[in-house]
Amino acid sequence: MDVTTRLRESELASIRVQIDNDLWENVLKSLDERGGAQDLVRQQYTGRYPFELLQNANDAARDTATQGRARFRLTETALIVADNGSGFG
Repeated sequence: MDVTTRLRESELASIRVQIDNDLWENVLKSLDERGGAQDLVRQQYTGRYPFELLQNANDAARDTATQGRARFRLTETALIVADNGSGFG
């Protein structure tokens, strides 16, 4: 099972538990908030993803003593981005 399928199944299982516990309002509110967040991301970042990723790599490199580098690889199905920054804590 691939990552996307596992995440989707996990999310659906969580929704089923909430519905089984009669928490419909929580489910609907959560889905509505996600939709709003997706719209916001689309509005602010459309066409800017590579620049945002470079800025993140640059910010992460400031926390290290090494010179920052970022690498982009475009495949038929994905944009893969890696950097040598400090990463998330």
